Amino acid sequence: MGEREWQLFDATRGQDQGRPVPGNHADDDVLGWSRDNRFVFVRASSAVPAQIERVDLTTGARTHLREIMPPDRTGVMFVAVGRMVNDGQAYSYAYWRQETEAIVVSGVPMH
Repeated sequence: MGEREWQLFDATRGQDQGRPVPGNHADDDVLGWSRDNRFVFVRASSAVPAQIERVDLTTGARTHLREIMPPDRTGVMFVAVGRMVNDGQAYSYAYWRQETEAIVVSGVPMH
């Protein structure tokens, strides 16, 4: 099994072997499960705004769910998504903003 391959185990049955989840999940960060446990919500990259996808655990099919970004996008460098609940309808996130100020000075002699 590769470093970031996904496998599902049935904890109620005490399975020793997992069922592989199709697809490439090397860059996925799991954010939560759907209520019916058929899907997981993931962030697939560190792009800004945060792109959230739903992954079907049977087929590996991905569906774009939403973008997460604060209303004022000025200077936002990174968006960290916490957890997703209620089938992806509720979520938490934090963000890092970098603001700079340019100051123009004129009329000062340069030596």
